[in-house]
Amino acid sequence: MAYKKGQDRHQRVLFPDCIDEYVEADAPVRLFDAFVDSLKMDELEFVRSTPAETGTPGYDPRDLLKLYIYGYFYQVRSSRKLARECKCNVEVMWLLGKLTPDFRTISDFRKDNKKAITNVYKEFNKFCMGLKLFSKSYISIEGAKELCRNTRGPVASICYQGLLRIKDTMGDIERSVSSYGSVQVANLEKGCSWITLFIAMAPSLGFLGTVIGMVMAFDQIQQAGDISPTIVASGMKVALLTTIFGIIVALILQVFYNYILSKIEHITSQMEESAISLMDIIAKYKDEN
Repeated sequence: MAYKKGQDRHQRVLFPDCIDEYVEADAPVRLFDAFVDSLKMDELEFVRSTPAETGTPGYDPRDLLKLYIYGYFYQVRSSRKLARECKCNVEVMWLLGKLTPDFRTISDFRKDNKKAITNVYKEFNKFCMGLKLFSKSYISIEGAKELCRNTRGPVASICYQGLLRIKDTMGDIERSVSSYGSVQVANLEKGCSWITLFIAMAPSLGFLGTVIGMVMAFDQIQQAGDISPTIVASGMKVALLTTIFGIIVALILQVFYNYILSKIEHITSQMEESAISLMDIIAKYKDEN
């Protein structure tokens, strides 16, 4: 018995299929489309909510906002990934009318309308909760993820990694958080090895200067054929100055190194406390659900 065969990719048709036929009637993208079309973009203070009268036409903020809501709903955050979805995802093609903005356009839209997009996300969550599409716990998790994404630092990054895997087992979440924490600590410490190297080298450079100064002094004595206090003093001056310089550099670097270590220890402690608190919260959430 033969297998089922698809259509020839190069076969031309007289009446092409309508793209609307490829999107199911209850697909979430239809909800995104209706929701964004109901918004008043100028009141939400979106940049370029009114098209310019001159110049090259730009993308409608509504279309880019629909794309961002799609990414928010399906956990597609990267501008490059969203740009790729515009070219290969049929639902996104339907949503944007086959527009294909590049990743820079998508990224600039988020940068220029960060506050407005956040407000739209809040309204979208309320809208979905009103239709009973989301639960309150889902909204809380998504809000926590959004907060972690918008907060810089290793603590927020660790919390975000744990929230991304909230559907996994507690053991998997703990291993993920621990592994990511180790990576963050390694990133914090990766520049310290150079500081320790310079701390070790500074006194050695000072000692090298001492040796050079003594060699200069003996060379001048040899040329003069006599031991003069003036000749000896000039060589000793070079030797002592280089020694002082090496010691001062080593002391400054040592203080700076200790300061960096204390900051790393403080951040590491915060990461550990946050990881423990996060695991407790996730465990409580799983018990309630």
